[in-house]
Amino acid sequence: MSIAVMIVDDEPITRMDVKEILLKAGYEAKLEAGNGEAAVKLAYEFRPELVIMDVHMPKLDGLKAASQLRKWYDPVIILLTSHYRREWSECAAQAGASGYVTKPFTEGGLLTAVEIGLEQRRRLRKLEADVRRLKDKMEERRVVDKAKVLLMNRWGIGEEEAYATLRSRSMRERAALVKTAEAVIREFGG
Repeated sequence: MSIAVMIVDDEPITRMDVKEILLKAGYEAKLEAGNGEAAVKLAYEFRPELVIMDVHMPKLDGLKAASQLRKWYDPVIILLTSHYRREWSECAAQAGASGYVTKPFTEGGLLTAVEIGLEQRRRLRKLEADVRRLKDKMEERRVVDKAKVLLMNRWGIGEEEAYATLRSRSMRERAALVKTAEAVIREFGG
């Protein structure tokens, strides 16, 4: 899988374990950092799609680093910790983490968190694209409706006839209906 991954932990052995698991699963884990501050700098430069980061680190902890990353881009963030506390998982969610795995972790536990996080992001991006398309369609509909009203008022015709007029002009000019509607609005000063 060509997903850029960054592993962040102040314990080199943990970074090595995570990297080994990810490589075995087909992920490219090329970026590593030993603290949150270094992670933020690396992420700013390389923008890894997946960040697996320890919560407790020197200089800048994983929760604060995750919050900083979320301010300017949207990676999947999986947090690691040696101690489970309910308030930390709530803080992890507020920081924008997609998952939370306790140490010592298993290969299956880590990979499950990674796969769920990546799937959540894929679904969110699809949903965002769907929303953008719907907004575009709604805007096109508003423009066409405005042009129909202008034609109806200008020529004293009904809605169906105004729409048919727009459609036939659109086909005659080989232009998208919304472009024809925009031209009508410009022509009639709407």
